[in-house]
Amino acid sequence: PKVLSIAPTASVDNLDLEDGSIVSFTGSTAVNFTGMRAPDTGKSRVVFVQVSGSATITAKHQVTSDAANQLVNNTGLDVSLTTDKGALYVHLANRWRQIA
Repeated sequence: PKVLSIAPTASVDNLDLEDGSIVSFTGSTAVNFTGMRAPDTGKSRVVFVQVSGSATITAKHQVTSDAANQLVNNTGLDVSLTTDKGALYVHLANRWRQIA
């Protein structure tokens, strides 16, 4: 699978996956992550989001990104991802839903 490595310094909204199925946050700046661009209509997709940098990435629950691009976390709350931690999302029913 293609890995998209990013080191953002500001909030990440509507991330373009560029056909990647793994998103690796490599930076040292803590940022909010609010969503990824939805796949084409009628298609689903699974994406693994992980932190390999030193910053905490906060996966925000249903905010900021366009509705179909938003993250829905299992807890219904924001999820903090630290170094070597990750989350698995699938795009179903017009949202990215955390599955692990």
